[in-house]
Amino acid sequence: TSDTVKQQLGSLSDLITQEYAYTNADIREESETWIFGLTKPGTKTRLVVTYDGVIKAGIDLSRVQVTVNEERREITVSLPASRITDHNIPQETIDIVEVKNGLFNKISLDDYNAFIGEQKPPMEKKAIDYGLLRKADEEARKLVEALLNAMPGIGSGEDAYKLIIQ
Repeated sequence: TSDTVKQQLGSLSDLITQEYAYTNADIREESETWIFGLTKPGTKTRLVVTYDGVIKAGIDLSRVQVTVNEERREITVSLPASRITDHNIPQETIDIVEVKNGLFNKISLDDYNAFIGEQKPPMEKKAIDYGLLRKADEEARKLVEALLNAMPGIGSGEDAYKLIIQ
């Protein structure tokens, strides 16, 4: 039944199928401004960092839809689109290459943390542009198909159900 198939898949929750590891470097320069957009003298700061990160992608198995057609002996499994499930920049990989404080403006720990946090969205976009989600979809399809084909009564045999993964 569809409940049996959902139960088999639902016990897993997230299915992580792809990982994108990267190293990046970036520069942040800021100055305080006065009225009319003029830069305040002595407030320019510069921060240069390098870091490593890992982005993981996969599908949420709780969102899988299963339809069983008894007449045609078919089980149709509709998988949700892959999504980024985790993005981690380990603290120990962050290397501060240069810190230049302004005379009247110092870089704080909050500035470091904000800068690293700002790095995540562009790196996620880059991973997606390189095909992370497409590859995660393909791998999820293969894994779910292999898992369900291992269940008795699915795949091969005279009375077996045909499995369709969408």
